[in-house]
Amino acid sequence: MFTPSDVQRDVDLEWMFIRENLHKLNQVNNNLRAKGLLDMKPGMILMCSLSHGKSGEGFAKRRRSYDKLCMFLGYFHGNAVIRQLHPLKNIADTVPLYSCVVIASDISRLDETQMRNTFNVNLQPMIDAVNRTKVSFPEYMS
Repeated sequence: MFTPSDVQRDVDLEWMFIRENLHKLNQVNNNLRAKGLLDMKPGMILMCSLSHGKSGEGFAKRRRSYDKLCMFLGYFHGNAVIRQLHPLKNIADTVPLYSCVVIASDISRLDETQMRNTFNVNLQPMIDAVNRTKVSFPEYMS
């Protein structure tokens, strides 16, 4: 298309580039809003696809699998701050919004049979464990 020096010399090309990228950004924002990922409230239950990059499975070719049950805690720099519920972790983590799917408005609205079939977990002990423990946030989030 254009080289960086072309764009830097011609103001019209620069603004065309800026408008094009703003349009792309607005499309992504509208897609996230349509999926309900920009209107989440703390306590909502999500299925997340976490990165396996630093594990032994980093280079395995795989599709995005929503295999982690998480609780939404808030937003941080455009990402979702989550707490893993299955397996239970007491540390908050950040994940990109596009790697989340909302499944319930809070933990009490989860379906027992769906949780047993999907994640092989009993719901009541998980709810008790979540209520007993506190979440610690990494230093960069404070």
